[in-house]
Amino acid sequence: MGEHLFAIQGLSLQMLKEPNTEQAQQYAHLIKALDKTAVADLQPCLIFPLLRILRKRDSKLRRLQEVSLTTLQDILCRSRLVSWSAFKDIAGSTCVMLQDTLKKEKDVTLDEVFYETLLETMSIAFRACSSTVWAEAFGTSRDVVSVLWSNIVFLCVDLINKSSARNVRASALGLIQQTLVPELRTDESKAFLAGLFASFLPGITATCSSVLAKPAGSPFVGTQLMVQALNTFSSVLCTVFDNSLRVHGPASPESSGTRTAETSTTVRASSAWLEETVPKIAIAVRSVDSVVISADISPEVASTFICFAELVITKCDRTLRPCLVHLVRTVIIFSEHQTPEISDAATRCVENLKEASLPDQTSLVWIDLQDDLISSFEALTSTVESGLESSIVASFKLCCGYVKLFGSRLSWILGAGNVLDRVIFLLLSIAELDYTTTDLMAYREFDTNEPSILPCSLLKLTKSSIATLFFRFTSRLGTVGVQPGMLSRLTEEFLRNSLTRCETLLVLRCLLDGVEKSDGPVLDQLSMVLEVLLQSDGWTLSTSAQAAVLSRRCITEGWSQADEKTLLQLKKDVVCLQLLLQNIAAIAKVMGTAFRQHLHVALYMILEKTESEIPPIQSTALHCLSQVAEACQYASIADLVCDNMEYLINDIVLRVRQLHRHPKTIFVLKAVLSYTDKNALPEVAHIVEVVLDKLDEFHHAAPGPFAAVLLTVVVKMKRWFPASKKVPAVRQDSKVYGVIRYLRTGYRDQTSGQTPNEGNEMNGTVADEEEVEEEGTIETEEKKEEVPQHVKLTVEIVRRSAYLLLTEDRHLRSLLLDVIREGCEVIQSRQEQLLPLAHKIWQSLITFHRGSDFIIMRKAFECLVGLTSVAGGFLRYRVVNEAIPLVAKFVGTRSLNRSRYSDEWDPGTRLTISFISLLPQLLKNIEAEDSAWEICATAVLPFLDAEQPKFLQEAALAFFQGLAGTQPDLVHVKLTEVSCIDEDQPVHNIVHEDIFDLFSNGRCIKA
Repeated sequence: MGEHLFAIQGLSLQMLKEPNTEQAQQYAHLIKALDKTAVADLQPCLIFPLLRILRKRDSKLRRLQEVSLTTLQDILCRSRLVSWSAFKDIAGSTCVMLQDTLKKEKDVTLDEVFYETLLETMSIAFRACSSTVWAEAFGTSRDVVSVLWSNIVFLCVDLINKSSARNVRASALGLIQQTLVPELRTDESKAFLAGLFASFLPGITATCSSVLAKPAGSPFVGTQLMVQALNTFSSVLCTVFDNSLRVHGPASPESSGTRTAETSTTVRASSAWLEETVPKIAIAVRSVDSVVISADISPEVASTFICFAELVITKCDRTLRPCLVHLVRTVIIFSEHQTPEISDAATRCVENLKEASLPDQTSLVWIDLQDDLISSFEALTSTVESGLESSIVASFKLCCGYVKLFGSRLSWILGAGNVLDRVIFLLLSIAELDYTTTDLMAYREFDTNEPSILPCSLLKLTKSSIATLFFRFTSRLGTVGVQPGMLSRLTEEFLRNSLTRCETLLVLRCLLDGVEKSDGPVLDQLSMVLEVLLQSDGWTLSTSAQAAVLSRRCITEGWSQADEKTLLQLKKDVVCLQLLLQNIAAIAKVMGTAFRQHLHVALYMILEKTESEIPPIQSTALHCLSQVAEACQYASIADLVCDNMEYLINDIVLRVRQLHRHPKTIFVLKAVLSYTDKNALPEVAHIVEVVLDKLDEFHHAAPGPFAAVLLTVVVKMKRWFPASKKVPAVRQDSKVYGVIRYLRTGYRDQTSGQTPNEGNEMNGTVADEEEVEEEGTIETEEKKEEVPQHVKLTVEIVRRSAYLLLTEDRHLRSLLLDVIREGCEVIQSRQEQLLPLAHKIWQSLITFHRGSDFIIMRKAFECLVGLTSVAGGFLRYRVVNEAIPLVAKFVGTRSLNRSRYSDEWDPGTRLTISFISLLPQLLKNIEAEDSAWEICATAVLPFLDAEQPKFLQEAALAFFQGLAGTQPDLVHVKLTEVSCIDEDQPVHNIVHEDIFDLFSNGRCIKA
C-alpha cells in the first residue's frame, strides 16, 4: 500500500511540473486501484493536481483535461465533499474552463464529448456535497453562492442555445436542476435560493421554451430532452413560487429579522420580474400545448408534464394565474389518454385545481377557464373542417376534458347569452352524416351493455376514432349539461329544418346516452320531446316491402342498375327511422317507469317496425323494444306485450277494419303473436275473424300479409297445443264413417264409374263397412266431446285458405300451402274435422301436380306428405290412383334427358330430388301396397345410371336404402334387373348398407 501511495505522490508532483496525457492516464489507473476509504481520506491531495490542470487555458491540453475530468468524476463518485472550499474550487475551475471554451469556439458541436464530460463533472460535484457543505455555503458565503450560481446557470443557458447536440443540452438542463439544491433544509436557505432564481428565471424560461417549442420528433429535441426540459422548468418554477415560503412563520425570534428580510427580498424580486417573465412562461406552456395538439406525444413526456402541472398548481402562488389556463388545457387532453395510468393521473391533477386555488383568486381562474372553454368549442368546427386527424383528436379530447372539469357548472355556462345556440350549431355541423355507407341488408346484434349508437362509418368524420370521440364528447355533454333549454332547442330544430333532421336526432341520441334518470323540468321536457318524435312523419317509408326489394336489387345488380337518387333517399329514411327508435329507447331509459304514460302509443309503433323487411330497422326496433321493457320494469318483452294486450288488440281491430289507411297493421299483429301465449287465444280468435273477413275482401289486391299472419297463427297454435295421439277409428261416430265411406267409394264411383261393390272389393268388404257403421251408431248415443276453440279456429283458417289455393300469385300459394300443412298437424287428432278438409283441398293439390310451376309443385308435394302423415290410410286410394302416377310420370320423364341436370339448383332438379326423397315417407304414411312401391321404384331406378349426375344418384341410393327396410324383396328384384347384384344374393342381406356401397364403387347401370 505504501508503494502504491508513493507512486501516486510521484505522479502528482510530475503533473504539477509538466503534465501530459500519459501521466494523467497512469494517475487515473492508480486512483482506481484505491478503495473508497483511501479515496475519501486522500481526497484533497488527489483533487489538487487535477484542478491545476483544469485551470490551464491552453487548447492544446484538451485531451489531458478530458482525462482529468474523468478522473475527478471517479473520485467524486466514491467520496463525499465535506468542505465548501473544495466544492468552490471544483465549481470555479470548471466554470472558468467552460467560459473560456465558449469564447474561443463559436461552434460547440465540434467536441460534444468534452462539453458533456465537463457538465457531468459539475453535476456530480453538486451531488457529492453533504448537508454540512450546503449549510456552510448558504449560511456564511451567500455572496459567493450568488456569483457562482449565476455563472453556472447562465453558462448552461448559453450552451443550450448554442449547441444542437441532444446529450449536451440534456446535461446542461440537468445541471441547472442540480443548482436548485434539493438537500436544503432551512426556510431561510430556500427563500434565498428562491430570490436568486427569480433573477435567473427569464433566461431559463426562454431556454426551456426554445426546447419545448419544437416537436419531440425533430432531430435536435427528442423525447428525453423534452422530459428533461419539463423537469427543469417545473423545478425552477416551484422553487421561485413556493407557497410554503409565504405561509410558515420564523423558526425563532433571533432569525425573525433575517427571515422577514429574505422573504421581502424574494417577493420584491418576483414582483419586479413578474411583468417581464410571466408572458414568457405563458409562451413556454403554450408551446407545450401546441406540441400536444400537433403530435402524438410520448407517455414519458405526458407523465412528466402532468407532474410539472401538478407541482405548479399545488405549490405556486397567485402570480402564475395567467399560466394555469394553459396548464389545465394541456392536462385535460391527457385525461382522455388511452393509457389508464396517464388518464388517471391527469384527472387527479385537474381535480386538485379546485382545492389548490386560493379563495380570492378562484373566481378569476375559473373565468379564464370558462373563456377558454367557449373558445375551444368554437374552434372545434374549424379544426374538423381542416381534416388534420391529430388536431381533431386533440380538440375533441380538450372539449371532453373541459366538460368533465366544469361538471354541473356547464349548465350555467350554456345558459348564458347565446352560448347554447352556438353549441347546438357546432354539434349539428360536426354530426353531418354520409348516407352512402348505409348497408340496407346488415342485421346488427346489439349488446345489452353497448350504447346503440349508429356505426361510426355513417359520420363524415374521416376516422372511426374521431367519430368515437364525438360520441364521447356529446354523451359527456349530456351527462353534465343537459337542461330543458337544450332539449327545447333541439326539438325546435327538428321541427323547423327537415334537411338536418337526422343530424338533430343523432345529437339528441348522443346527449341522452349520457343522461341518468332524472325528474322535474328535464322529465317534463323529455315527455314533450317524445310526443314530437312519435308524431313525426319519419316513421313512414314508401313501404317496407318496396324498400327491401329495392335494396336487394341494388345489392345484386350493382349501382349501375339502380336509381341512385331513390336509393340515397331510402337510405336516409332508414337512418332517420333508426335514430327515432334509438331516441325512444334512450328516453325510456332516462324516464324509467314514468315512460308508462306514453307506452301504449310507442309500443304499437315499435312493434310494427320489429317485422320490417329491412334488417337494420328490424334489429334497431328489437333493441328498442327490449330497452322499453327494461325501463318499464318488465322481465321480458313477452311480459310487456301480454300486459298491454288489451290495448294492442283494440288498436289492431280498429286499424284492420280500415286497412287501406293502415296497411302496416298486419305486421303489428304478427309481432304481437310472436310474444303471446295460449292465454291470449280469445283475443287472437277475435283478430283472426277480422283478418279472415279482410282476406276475403282483399284477396284480389294484397292478400299476402294476411296469409303470412294466418301462418303465424297456425304455427303458434301448433306450439301452444301440441297434438295428442290419434283417436282410434272405432271410436268415431257414424258421421265420420259416412265421410270415410264417401272418400273410399263414392268419390271413386263418380270419377271412375265403378260400382260400390267393386270399390269395396278394393278397400275392404261390405261387411267390414257395415260393422264399422254399426259401432259408430252405438257411439253416437254417447255424449259428444266439445270441440276446443283452437281446433275451431284452425279449421276455419284452413277452410278459408283452401278457397284461395288456385290464385295466380305464387307467393300467396306458397303461404297457403304452408298454412294448410301446419293446420292439419294441429287438428290431426280430430279426424272428424280433418277428413272434410282433406277432401276440400285434395283437388287443388292434384291440380298443382299437373301444373308447370316447379316451385309450387314441390310445396304441394310437401303439403301432401304432411297431410298423409296425419290422415294416414284414409287417403290411400286417392294417393295411389291419382298422386303416385303423376309423380312417377314426372320422375320418369326427367330421367330420360340427362342434359337438364347440369345445375343442381335448377327448380326442376330440386323438384325431382324432393320427389325421390319424400316418396318413401309418403308410401309409409298411407301404408301402400306392393304395387305402389313397385311403381315408384321403377320410376326411380333409371337414376342409378352411371351417367346420371352424382346428386341424383345419391338421391336414388337413399330411396332404395329406405325401401330396403320395408320391401327387401322388391329391392332385390330391382337390383337384380340391372345386374347390380347376383341373383343368388340372400334377400336378408339387401338391408345391409355394404350392398349399397357397390353403387359408389361404380357398379351402377351401364349406359
